[in-house]
Amino acid sequence: MMINKTVLAWVAAFTSTASLAAGDWQTTLQARDVNGDGNIDAYYDTAQDVTWLANIYAGYGVSGDLSQTQTVSFQTPHSYVGSIPLYADGLMSWQSAQNWASNYSLHGVSGWRLPKTVDLGAAGCVSGQADCGVSATPESSELAHLFLTTLGNQLNGGNPVNALNWGPFSATPPGYMPLISSMRFWSSTEDASNPLNAWSYLFFNGGQYTLEKAPSLLSNQAVPWLVRDGDVAVLAVPEPSALSMWGLGLLGLVGLGRYRRR
Repeated sequence: MMINKTVLAWVAAFTSTASLAAGDWQTTLQARDVNGDGNIDAYYDTAQDVTWLANIYAGYGVSGDLSQTQTVSFQTPHSYVGSIPLYADGLMSWQSAQNWASNYSLHGVSGWRLPKTVDLGAAGCVSGQADCGVSATPESSELAHLFLTTLGNQLNGGNPVNALNWGPFSATPPGYMPLISSMRFWSSTEDASNPLNAWSYLFFNGGQYTLEKAPSLLSNQAVPWLVRDGDVAVLAVPEPSALSMWGLGLLGLVGLGRYRRR
């Protein structure tokens, strides 16, 4: 049986371990449990002073997530024939991604956005410049810095990155189809040379490119990986139960003080 080499490369990229890549993520990415439930919600990037959402594919299945329908039939336990939506890993058009990001709230913490790109040199993605393709440097975008410096991934001349390191982030897309575009992430920065395009970063090969904001093909879309300025740890508000306990403790201290004065 013949197996497509692109599919093999895609599988390897999502299943590779972090042991072969260096990077400084173990010290510069600090876990944040925003609501105190014991689950990691985000990672504060001390090098860039931003917080990355821990769930890369948080946009899966939300309004704006592109989907295709497929006719299915079930025999047991109940007979059913009909069409169901199959979501595609949170792939969205640029505008849908922008809208979703601006309205997103993580346990009451808002202010999320798409990562930024710095257009270096001539406007747009010009081959050979430090902001375009696999020539993109860590200074050219928040995603490039995360990919190259923090996670320590090594470029492979435009080919799939060997032993792609995702660090502490879960890299398993929840959707129904293994698209390379599941590793392409939108930037909030528009293409200065073409208002119909916006920047994106592809973890598959470490390349930074401009992309149509509303491409017709599903495989040409991108995923919104949300980021926020600063550290969410300083913004986290105690859960109501914690506030209640704190209030009861304060009342107890006040009552004790009054008792002693009698």
